[in-house]
Amino acid sequence: MPSPRLAIVAGGGDLPRRVAEQARRTGRNPLVVGLKGFAEASLLEEFDGPELSVGEIGRLIQLMKKEGCEEMVFAGWLKRPDFSALKLDLKGVQSLPKILAAAKKGDDALLRAVMDVFAEAGFRIVGADDVLNDLLVRAGPLGAISPKPDHWPDIRRAAEVAKMSG
Repeated sequence: MPSPRLAIVAGGGDLPRRVAEQARRTGRNPLVVGLKGFAEASLLEEFDGPELSVGEIGRLIQLMKKEGCEEMVFAGWLKRPDFSALKLDLKGVQSLPKILAAAKKGDDALLRAVMDVFAEAGFRIVGADDVLNDLLVRAGPLGAISPKPDHWPDIRRAAEVAKMSG
């Protein structure tokens, strides 16, 4: 049985192309949707993908359902939008209060609020690392030098700080 079709919401940079190419190689039949002002035109041409405004949430949901997507991934960089200048569709307007409240809590909360809108619409959100297995580093030392026992307290503390800072 083939994997479900994967929607790729493409921001800027090389990551959306890498995710789309890997999805294609593994039979995921990617639907690449570019975010206006961020996604590379050549990516959208290559994958015959539409371009939508950041605020066209309802249109994106309808498109993904029409195209048979069950999963989606956000890939690439974005700048925080000017909320007063967004082109919003009805779903964007309905979602805006929750998204604005989350934006006051930081970028991570903002992204989680946006992902919640799509999860509530029935899509499974996957990470780019779920598509591109080569993004993750294998467990263990990266070089020839392994940590010594007296290094571990500092390593554990650094991991705590990294987790807290997002």
